[in-house]
Amino acid sequence: MLRRDVSWLRAAAAVEPSEAAQLGDVATRIRDHLQQVGASFLPDLCGAIDVPPDEIEDALWELVGAGLATADGFASLRVLVDRKRGEVKSLFDRRTTSVPAAGPSVRKWQDAIRKVRTHDRSRPGHALRSLPTAAGRWSLLPACSSEAIDAEATARQLLLRYGVVFRDLITRESCLPPWRDVLVALRRLEARGEIRGGRFVTGFVGEQFALPEALDELRAVRHPSIVAEICKVAATDPLNLVGVLSPGPRVPAVVGNAVLYLDGQAVASLEAGLVVPRAPLPAGGRIDDDLTYHPPPPPVHAAPQAALPW
Repeated sequence: MLRRDVSWLRAAAAVEPSEAAQLGDVATRIRDHLQQVGASFLPDLCGAIDVPPDEIEDALWELVGAGLATADGFASLRVLVDRKRGEVKSLFDRRTTSVPAAGPSVRKWQDAIRKVRTHDRSRPGHALRSLPTAAGRWSLLPACSSEAIDAEATARQLLLRYGVVFRDLITRESCLPPWRDVLVALRRLEARGEIRGGRFVTGFVGEQFALPEALDELRAVRHPSIVAEICKVAATDPLNLVGVLSPGPRVPAVVGNAVLYLDGQAVASLEAGLVVPRAPLPAGGRIDDDLTYHPPPPPVHAAPQAALPW
């Protein structure tokens, strides 16, 4: 996604009515500060709002999750995401500083910098640059309007995501313009010769549209390879089409759930830590508790015996 795509993506999200995000006290103060002052760096926020820097970063993540704030680069956002995953520690996390757990928390930006530099006394500048932080310029996103919806851009996005697009396929999609607008854009692309229209997936009614390269992939399915193609995707991925394109209950789009595809068919899913069979496996194949597929062992051919002498 490029910056020029933000307007129509957020405009499509504005079509669906949603309740206003409930922000915490620190996040509310940061939002009000950004509204009054404008884009601010992290030291400016720490100086204007008298709270520990780690709470500033948590509040920024809260604003990002609510779709209200953004940074001038992806590095700061990645730090916030990785912190929530527990993969990295922020520059100002209390557990990364030398402040005792029972002692007072770091209140000022300069104090936080001084604490971090104690980790590498010989190279204080290197220690400061090597540790992740949410430093950068932060600002509020402008209000979005449904007038900026771009149905053609949405249609192209769906075509790049799925290859083949029809109404039943996008039932799990959110933040989309009305299907009638997307359908008009797809018909326009077909009239230009950029995509193809027809009946590509059986069992579904309505118009279907596909990219030319997607049709080549569909034709290749008629000649499967000898080696099975294994694909494991998260349940939150758009490729989780179990219960949409195939019969059976859907796999909840919850973090931690996953779907295992074997030659394009969902054979099992991981739901709440349990493996749920979806289709029979080849004879001799098995699936572990972590949804790892083990193909059947290759057949053992008996060595030819030498002919006995007469």
